[in-house]
Amino acid sequence: MTVLRFVAVDEAGNESAPFDVTIPVAAVPVGKIVAVGATGAGVGTENSPWTLAQALAQYVPGDKIWLHGGVYAPTGIALGGDACVSARPGPATFSSYPGELAVIDDARATVGEIADTLREAFGEYREVAID
Repeated sequence: MTVLRFVAVDEAGNESAPFDVTIPVAAVPVGKIVAVGATGAGVGTENSPWTLAQALAQYVPGDKIWLHGGVYAPTGIALGGDACVSARPGPATFSSYPGELAVIDDARATVGEIADTLREAFGEYREVAID
C-alpha cells in the first residue's frame, strides 16, 4: 500500500486540512518471469523474461514461474499424451502474473492431457487457462 497526503486548495487559495489517500500497489512477484514476446535470450527477470520453453527447460525445483498475460502456443514442447514436458528433477509452480491471465493453447493435445501433464511434471499450476 502507498499512502499519499494531499491538501486541497480552492480558487481563493484556502487550504483544506491534510487528508490521506491509500493506493493499493501490487508487489512485484518473486520468481522467474515469462512473457509471450520474449526473445529466448532472457534470464527470467522482468526486464529480460524467459520464453515458456526456457522456463520449462531451466527452472529450478521449487521456483515460482510467473507467466505474463497472453496466449502461449508451446511450439516444440510436448504438453500432452505420454510425453513429459520436462526432465527437471522436481516441481515448480507456474502462475499467471498478478492481475493478468496466461493462456496455454496447444491444439495438439486435449485440455485434460495438458492439465495432467503439467500437474505430473510440475506439481502445481494456478490461474493459467488451458485451451
